[in-house]
Amino acid sequence: MGNLFSASEAVQIGIQIEKNGRVFYAAVAAAALKKEVKTLFEHLAKEEEGHEKAFEHMLVSLRKTEPPESAREEYNAYLKDLAGEHVFIQDGSGARMASGAENDAQALDLAIGFEKDSIALFQKMKEWVPEWEQAAIDSLIAQEKDHLKTLTNVKMQGGSNDATA
Repeated sequence: MGNLFSASEAVQIGIQIEKNGRVFYAAVAAAALKKEVKTLFEHLAKEEEGHEKAFEHMLVSLRKTEPPESAREEYNAYLKDLAGEHVFIQDGSGARMASGAENDAQALDLAIGFEKDSIALFQKMKEWVPEWEQAAIDSLIAQEKDHLKTLTNVKMQGGSNDATA
């Protein structure tokens, strides 16, 4: 199987995910009722902003590749299918999803789902990039795993056990 993606394309998708994630976390932080959940979401919004900047810096050092003209349509369709279902790829999706969270518990569940989706997306993309570019993807995955661990810990510690919180 040929390498269809470059790490730069995955990083560009990561930048979009981080932008929308930052908006989501800021919005749910503003609406959070429990102090620990509010603090966590504020922290994650700041981290998303930092990740976005780190990814933009990473992008400068990664080479861009274009698929051969004969494969461009198939390539673009595959990339769209791979990333298209990830809710944070689309402009404005962070704000839309935040407005749908009725309480802290739902916001935590949405955030956990988004982080899991990001990890799965980047792991799949990693299969398609050349070996020498996989470290960039590993960096994206590690950062998303940190978010997932933090969110899961707050949820398990009862940060969202009240349906109205």
